[in-house]
Amino acid sequence: MSAKDYFPKAKKLYIQIVGIGYNKENGRYKALSNSEWNIELNIPEKFYNEEVVEYKIEENSYIDIEKMMVTSTSTTFVANIKEDNKLELEISIIDNNGKEYKTKIMNFDAKNKEKVICKFPLKSDMITEKMYLKISVEEKEEQYELIKE
Repeated sequence: MSAKDYFPKAKKLYIQIVGIGYNKENGRYKALSNSEWNIELNIPEKFYNEEVVEYKIEENSYIDIEKMMVTSTSTTFVANIKEDNKLELEISIIDNNGKEYKTKIMNFDAKNKEKVICKFPLKSDMITEKMYLKISVEEKEEQYELIKE
C-alpha cells in the first residue's frame, strides 16, 4: 500500500470485514454471508518509524512540486504542471550515475486539472548524492536538480 501523504505512526492496524459477497436476485442484492471478521495486526517498527526523504526544486514557472517523498518502498510525486497540453507528459528521476527512473502518470486531479500524481520505483536506499527531475511535455524538455528538504 502506498499513499501520497504520511502514514500515522501506528503500531497496530485494525481491519473489520462484514458480510462478504453479494448476489443479485430479482433485482435486489442479497448477502452471501453474515460473517464478520475483526483482524488486528502488529506493524513492524521499520514501518512506523520509517525515515522519509523529501525533495523540492528551485522555484520556476513550469512546475510546482507539492510533495516528493522517497521511502523504503517507492517515491511518491505530487505536483502542479503549468502547461496547457499534458497529453504527452513524461516525468523521470535521474540519479548521479545517469540511471533514469521513469513512471507512468497515474492520474490528474479531477478538481485541479494541472495536478499530477505518480509513483517511481526509486527507493531510499537507491538515492545518490545528486538527483535530477526531468519533465518532458511534447517536444519541450527541462531538467532540474532535486534539493533535499
